[in-house]
Amino acid sequence: MQDYIEQNGEPLRATCDIKVGADDDYYVLPVYRPTLQKEICIDGKVVSYQEGTVVLPYILKQEVTLRDFSKDGFRSYECKQLTGLHDIIRHDSDLNVYTFWEEGYAIDAALLDATAPECLHLSLGSPDVQDESALSFYQWDYDKDAEPWLADYNNVPDKNTIIFQSMEHLSTGLTCLPTKRKNYPYTYRSVVVKKMNLLNCFETAMKHRLYFFVMEPVTQQKDITVWRTEVYEPLLAKRGGKLTAHDIMGLQRLAEERDFEWQSLGIELNQ
Repeated sequence: MQDYIEQNGEPLRATCDIKVGADDDYYVLPVYRPTLQKEICIDGKVVSYQEGTVVLPYILKQEVTLRDFSKDGFRSYECKQLTGLHDIIRHDSDLNVYTFWEEGYAIDAALLDATAPECLHLSLGSPDVQDESALSFYQWDYDKDAEPWLADYNNVPDKNTIIFQSMEHLSTGLTCLPTKRKNYPYTYRSVVVKKMNLLNCFETAMKHRLYFFVMEPVTQQKDITVWRTEVYEPLLAKRGGKLTAHDIMGLQRLAEERDFEWQSLGIELNQ
């Protein structure tokens, strides 16, 4: 029997059936498919096919299911179980998020969850890419009255702006290039506070799958109560009192990146 391994965006059935016996006297034996491919799935669709080691940008972990065909058979793994990469980076005196990203560092997912597939590694993103033509880049100045505009990634950002790769539509390689900031990563520039708000930063980050730590209005907040008053409450009001699953996913990611707990602000995030 010959098996056909398709890559059509639909998850591959884990097993195929083999008939054992004569034409009129047989039984059907399900066997694992003869492939080592890894399917990275979001919302039930395969967004990337890989083999060998899978390096997943951490920003996608809440959405991704990894379907792992290996010599040991097949397993499906929900990557949202993985938490703590930002803690590892924070507690390493030789690292910060930018060096981790720009140098292309990755860790074994098993460091965060012992049950994670052996093939799975986690990074913040890709340090570079050979072909940028299939990627979309935007520049933004945090202005609440202006949407991000298309930009050339090779440009130098203007003052008080960032140039970032939008991951609203994912590339097949799951490319996630470092965001560019004027004089980043170590210098602080004041932003025009009256023209920005944290809810807009939150929604922009969620639309483009952008890390919150690249946004200076977010990183400069020292009082954690602003996440309740400037993000959670206005978002809840905007949704008519009922947050979406996507909203909750973003709020959870914000808390992990900014190192706080919603419960400490009297908020329970329920699906």
